[in-house]
Amino acid sequence: MGRASLLGTGLSALLYLAVSAAIMGLVPHHELVGNTAPFVTAFGAIFNHGAWAGQLVAALAVTSGIGALNGWTLVTTRYPGPRPATACSRGRSPGPTVRTPRGSAW
Repeated sequence: MGRASLLGTGLSALLYLAVSAAIMGLVPHHELVGNTAPFVTAFGAIFNHGAWAGQLVAALAVTSGIGALNGWTLVTTRYPGPRPATACSRGRSPGPTVRTPRGSAW
């Protein structure tokens, strides 16, 4: 496993812990117990009229999830097999989606 992977995972874990601690400091315990969306509640606590902030956070979370799914789909298309890259190479979808640079590891 590469150094960048280990550092990225470690930094992500530290950031997650820091943000979780910040949420625990912003929102009272009785509001967090059983809460399924603590980030929405935290943004509601930061902004006085937090209804719009909570909806914004929820919309951004959905957008982030769709973007991550899209990125994962694009990454996995480079492997051989019954995937979109195979469809491209057989002329069943647009060619520019399967181009790879010369000397690429893919």
